[in-house]
Amino acid sequence: MQITDEIFQAFLKCETKAYLKGSNSDVVHPEIADWRQRVVESYKSICCARLRSAFSEDECLDGPSTPHDFNNNRYRLLINCVVQTQGLLTRIPVLERLPTPERTKRSPLVPIRFVPGEKIAKGDKLLLAFDAVVLSAVFGKMPAFGKIIHGQKQMTTKVGLDAWVKTARSTIDKFLAQQASPPTLILNRHCTECEFRARCRAIALEKDDLSLLYNITEKERKQQHNKGIFTVTQLSQWFGQN
Repeated sequence: MQITDEIFQAFLKCETKAYLKGSNSDVVHPEIADWRQRVVESYKSICCARLRSAFSEDECLDGPSTPHDFNNNRYRLLINCVVQTQGLLTRIPVLERLPTPERTKRSPLVPIRFVPGEKIAKGDKLLLAFDAVVLSAVFGKMPAFGKIIHGQKQMTTKVGLDAWVKTARSTIDKFLAQQASPPTLILNRHCTECEFRARCRAIALEKDDLSLLYNITEKERKQQHNKGIFTVTQLSQWFGQN
């Protein structure tokens, strides 16, 4: 199967969500997810306009484009860039080509992503690292860094990729390893904006799963499992006896 940036990002939030996306399961998009997507697209549009202003018009190519378009040396900026190799595909919002010498062990390509919020999360950096993994698979050279533009002031944070790439690759391996069977369904805070919310909640209710308790942590849930407690009913009975 092909792992896309969308599936990779989903896996960071919920293994079940990534599995269902990879299986092309039916979805119902909640309003909050649609709202978040509109915010992201609006922010991306604003940031792209600002980035383009730093280059001449003939140095920019607005996609869908591929990194091979950089073979035309006049382009410095690719917008909405699609990069794919066997088993991997990513849609990079902006790809910048640095004016560096050809003889270098590092790729001159710099993936750029956008985060409307002020804070950059671990998942944002890992998604940038996923872009780098796909780029290196296609061109044989790993980008040294990527950029995340974030917040109201459109601050640019330079992210060194070496350490994050290692984690991104292990995440890809973990996702591939679970494809033989569905992962254990566990409700989490991401459920409120997930397109599979109704499906997963129905299953959790049928199982009376402990993850229905919103405030229970993964550590606490595992502790209860070690006691032989797997359902909300079992937990309430245990507390009634102690």
